Amino acid sequence: MRCCAVLLAATACTHHQPARTLLPETPSTKAVVELGNGRQVEVRATPTPDGLRWVAQDTGAPGFGKVIDAADIRGYTTFHHVRGLFEGAAVAGLTGIAIGATVGYASGDDKCASWCIFEFTAREKAGIGALFLGSLGVVLGGALGAVAGSRDFHQLDTAPRLTATVAPGHAGGALSWRF
Repeated sequence: MRCCAVLLAATACTHHQPARTLLPETPSTKAVVELGNGRQVEVRATPTPDGLRWVAQDTGAPGFGKVIDAADIRGYTTFHHVRGLFEGAAVAGLTGIAIGATVGYASGDDKCASWCIFEFTAREKAGIGALFLGSLGVVLGGALGAVAGSRDFHQLDTAPRLTATVAPGHAGGALSWRF
């Protein structure tokens, strides 16, 4: 069971997305918002008279069906299970290829003294190990990645971004920023 927990944690990818606003972008999006007091609430993007807003969906929490004020939100997380499948398959597959090739090559050439069923060179064993463990990694990583999902964490981008730019043909440089 520990092995599965480690693989599940390893295949879950989180992407941090700076946002100008913490209002939902598309209707029916499910998310988990983190409020200013540190509490997390399951929400769904719902059209309201004021536009698209987050509405609490956690039936066990007080305020079920309540519109969450964007000013109270510290950030929100959305989950994408199909993208998680591909990310998990890629990460675990490449890891399996690397480990299989390394172990196969490190075991060296087979040397049979009298009688053998199979006799492989280190290079052949590296290929077989990479193929076997890479395939196993793709299957397990894809399955675990699909279950865990890929996460997008949206956080208000309050820090100004400063970018120094030097353009060819111009003396000096330019400094630009965005808020």
